[in-house]
Amino acid sequence: MKHGIDLTLQIIAKSKNKAAPGLLASAFQSTNKTVRNLAASALVSKRSGEGLDTIIQNFDPDNSEQVDLVNQHRGQLVPVLHNAIIDKDQAPQAFRLAYTQNFYEVLTTLATYCLNPDNYKAQSETDRVQLHTNFLNFLDKYTAALESHDVNEYHLLYNTVLPNLIGILSARIREYRFTKYELTLTVYLRLYPFLSGSEAARELCQQLTYPDSPICTAACQRLQNEVDPYLIHFIVRCLDRINPPPVITQVIAERSDAPFLNAFLKSITKPVSIEMKTNLSNLPALPWVNQLRSILPDLDAESQCGLILFLQNLGLRGNGSDLRACLSKIFEFGQGKGRLEALTALSTFSEADVIQLVWDAAADADPAVQMEALHQLSSRDVPNSSTRIIQFIESPHEEIRHTVLKLLPNFRFNRFMQVFEQLDDNKRRQMFDIVRQLDKQTPVELSQMLSAGEPIIRAKALLCVDYCSAIVPLLEDALCDVLSRDNIPKLRSKAADQLVFGRKNESRMTLVQALHRDSSPEVRAAAKQSLENRPTYWAPNGDGEEEPE
Repeated sequence: MKHGIDLTLQIIAKSKNKAAPGLLASAFQSTNKTVRNLAASALVSKRSGEGLDTIIQNFDPDNSEQVDLVNQHRGQLVPVLHNAIIDKDQAPQAFRLAYTQNFYEVLTTLATYCLNPDNYKAQSETDRVQLHTNFLNFLDKYTAALESHDVNEYHLLYNTVLPNLIGILSARIREYRFTKYELTLTVYLRLYPFLSGSEAARELCQQLTYPDSPICTAACQRLQNEVDPYLIHFIVRCLDRINPPPVITQVIAERSDAPFLNAFLKSITKPVSIEMKTNLSNLPALPWVNQLRSILPDLDAESQCGLILFLQNLGLRGNGSDLRACLSKIFEFGQGKGRLEALTALSTFSEADVIQLVWDAAADADPAVQMEALHQLSSRDVPNSSTRIIQFIESPHEEIRHTVLKLLPNFRFNRFMQVFEQLDDNKRRQMFDIVRQLDKQTPVELSQMLSAGEPIIRAKALLCVDYCSAIVPLLEDALCDVLSRDNIPKLRSKAADQLVFGRKNESRMTLVQALHRDSSPEVRAAAKQSLENRPTYWAPNGDGEEEPE
């Protein structure tokens, strides 16, 4: 059956009957895979080229079989596409195929046709707009491919298509003085960053170095008044080149309007190339840099990040003081990521005003800014920075609490006990106050120490409890064990003293038993004093006895 269908389709393909192309086209769209494949082979075999026309007109980029077919016969399709791409009836489908399957070869045909002012006049407004839109979209896709430096397409992109486009553009630029054809200028600015090598390319580049050149005058006017994405791309790409045209410096110096600055600064991203760093550092003083206070409200957060990169490479005068002042201003009046980037950039400055800014930023409402400030306080070794950092251990933001713990690794209970003997009593008290807030395992560790076999360990634990009476309710059971079972009267007496802050009825009863039964007068006296000084009840939100009726 397959052989019969194949034979039928081959006969139809060779037929001169006017209905033949339609039949093959229908077969090409069949739901039967075998029929579709056989129809495709028949269409490709048609000598007149009508078969390829049918493939173009019925091409579906979402159909993998058709995509494979097109890729297998690219060489045959290119000549047919050149004609179809500017044919009024075939153009939509021809462009769809060329655009989705990267037939960059047809760009030269589009350029030749679209850049001819006579063709511009001959078309209707609708056709003209659609064709020009398609051409510019395809040109943008082509320049993006140039930037990607795809080695597989290098020969086609650089050695075949680009020289042809340069030749076409050169011819139209010579006529620009008389035509003032704006599409020519648009294409010129899109291709300018890629012009190099040939004599024709150098001539095109030089157009922007002549102030009296019509193309230079028109380009300058457009750059000073419009904010189309391709113009911003043109400026940024030029900054990535050695010796950018003077018009770039002029535009950056003079334009301070929010739409331009938002679009331009957003395009300044890391990593900044060496060429761009050099070009930015060579820019003259820019008046709008001194107006940041009024400009910042109109810049979004992403643009503010680009502004910081721009300023860092601008070569501001004043031994860094100008940059510091700008960054401080961005932090004060900026927003979101912009403020965070400004604070991060200030990490290289150690002046007193910056340290104060970082100190204040530790309490910032933005958790990301707050974390950066805490990290800087830690890395700068600012006096009392640990005390400042510890203030945020109870932050409502989990990431802040985690940051505090990470920045103060020495303030753990086990680390505190390692250096216990090296500290005087005052420093022990200060460090333990921080440890108990940072290390939530402190009560557990102290309970284990109070139950330890070595008296010296129990003595250290009792001394730590002395440093913070608020921790006693978390240790009552362990302290009761010391009071009722320890062999050393001094330790029992210390436990009795501390249980004055206890809340449980069990600890009160342990004190009563010590008062009546302990063999040591010192312990009995301590138990008596604690019983006399303990409240007769605790507030209802406490863990102990309630107020008697």
